[in-house]
Amino acid sequence: MANAKKLPITLTDREIALGYVYLVVDFLFLPLMLNTFNSILTHPLNAAWTNFLYFFFNFLFLCLIFQKYLKKSFIHAGKNTLRFLLYSILGFAVYQLCNFLLSYVIVRLYPAFANMNDASISHMLTDNFVIMSIGTIFFVPVAEELIHRGLIFTSMYRKSPAAAYIFSTIFFAAIHVIGYVGTADRMTLLFSLIQYIPAGLILAKAYEKSGCILVPMLIHASVNAMGIFALR
Repeated sequence: MANAKKLPITLTDREIALGYVYLVVDFLFLPLMLNTFNSILTHPLNAAWTNFLYFFFNFLFLCLIFQKYLKKSFIHAGKNTLRFLLYSILGFAVYQLCNFLLSYVIVRLYPAFANMNDASISHMLTDNFVIMSIGTIFFVPVAEELIHRGLIFTSMYRKSPAAAYIFSTIFFAAIHVIGYVGTADRMTLLFSLIQYIPAGLILAKAYEKSGCILVPMLIHASVNAMGIFALR
């Protein structure tokens, strides 16, 4: 329990319990409910709109569950503004550098590689650039950071920082790849998984060092924003 002192903001037992319950709902029921609703519409929504709705509801429910945690995070950021800015800028720079180097190595090893998640987002951007940009830049970073660094990392960190890094990073990488199993070759799946591992580690380290979940959220949002406009 002594390790918990290294994180100035922790989750309550209630937030942890509700968070993990919602995690099950998120993966098993929310997409199913949205797809079922869409299927009964006279004019079904396109992929961009269905994904936007998923991003929005995920963002909304998670903010409600972790509202106290978020409030404490904003207060902490306000009291430690320079630390907040320093780790946001440093984390973003390291993230971009690692991503550039790893992408270069992957393409050299497997020239046919193309990140499936980027390709999917690029396709939906052509359907509706505005709503996909809003969802990807604003809703996704908040929701994903609340799950991976807020819930998984924070709850495990109390007992084992190493386990917190390992499980939050693996889960973060897997969630970006699992939806493409069966539609992509094994090498593409493997390299896609590897591509997200440094990102997960860097975001977790930025969170640990800053002590504020808003830092990885800002880094994540900045990375997504750059990616969106690069794909346009």
